[in-house]
Amino acid sequence: MVYRRIPIVTPVNLCNPREYTMQRKNSVDTKRAAEHLGVEPITLKVWRCKGKGPAYHKLGNRVTYDIPDLDAYKQAHRVEPGAS
Repeated sequence: MVYRRIPIVTPVNLCNPREYTMQRKNSVDTKRAAEHLGVEPITLKVWRCKGKGPAYHKLGNRVTYDIPDLDAYKQAHRVEPGAS
């Protein structure tokens, strides 16, 4: 019997869970989420502890934020000058 090697083609590196999670769900870690919102990473950590801030996912000790959730949070906190 002859065995042929079948190449496994994946769009992301499945051996790197962080890369896989970030590309599969279009999500970012705390540092990149903070950059996206214009705040410090510690601010997001404090918000998580207080139950505030944008929605996030937590698996073990890993926290990720979906980009659409960050955009929605930013839009929800938009202030129109002169609006009462």
